[in-house]
Amino acid sequence: MKNNKKIQFLLLFFTMLIGFVFATTVNADVTKDGDVYHITTGQDLANLLGAGNAGGYWTTGNPAPASISISVDNDITIPSIVPILNSNFSGTVNIDFNNHMYYVADQNQSSFIMGTSTPNVSVVIHNLTSASSSISNTSGAATVPSPTDANATISGFLLGTNSLFSGLTGYGAANSGTITYDNVSINYPNLADGKSTMLTPMYVPMKFTGTNVLALGGLSGANFSTVSDVEIVSGITTMTWGSSDVSTTSGAVAMFNMSIGAVGKTSANFTVDSGATATINNHTQTRVFNAGGDKFCNDGKYY
Repeated sequence: MKNNKKIQFLLLFFTMLIGFVFATTVNADVTKDGDVYHITTGQDLANLLGAGNAGGYWTTGNPAPASISISVDNDITIPSIVPILNSNFSGTVNIDFNNHMYYVADQNQSSFIMGTSTPNVSVVIHNLTSASSSISNTSGAATVPSPTDANATISGFLLGTNSLFSGLTGYGAANSGTITYDNVSINYPNLADGKSTMLTPMYVPMKFTGTNVLALGGLSGANFSTVSDVEIVSGITTMTWGSSDVSTTSGAVAMFNMSIGAVGKTSANFTVDSGATATINNHTQTRVFNAGGDKFCNDGKYY
């Protein structure tokens, strides 16, 4: 009898242990610690945030929550995909990069779209940090982590055409959600790749808190930012476009192309709140602000 009870106890213990492992480990890269999802690849970020069930993460019985907190535990590369944000999200998508960086496999297919299915979602990106400020390649091609394997590398790009999150023309009216950058350093002052932009959320309002350093070399034909609303909420945000020895940026309308009259927008705003500091360094021979255009373009340019 005692042996039977001991066997029953051991079976119960191992059953509970197996259940605990499966409850906290979803696949080889994603683990859940309390309410925080830990990821090590860009594909896992797409699986967590994208609409539908292409990645096999969310199911009918386990739908995406209204809000989610994600910890990025190493550098990642976004796969060649433009997923619409999962419509279950209605609160905050909170992503802590822990001083890691994201790269992209395809410059034109690398942005999570905030549209009419997620009109009120607030995305907060913390502690995003580029690896080096001395990169000077002009083609954009680089050796970056694999989108699916944290231990492998591919030929990819440092930045995409749009922001990691954006609202694109054709996906709905002006978004009432926000994208907030908190303690972010995307510091590529020598990068002169016309497709590389970092702050192109289109019509989704963009906010800054903490200390942010954002720098790009003079990009031929591209604006530093295409956006309708910018707010420096707190801290110090420094934005630099072009190196001091760059005399022109051919084809770009302005450093900040702030369009109005598009996708339901009737005004453009750039606000620095009380106690916050914004430093803007425009080393190119184009204007700092442009407002009044009639449309956005999906490639981040204005025509």
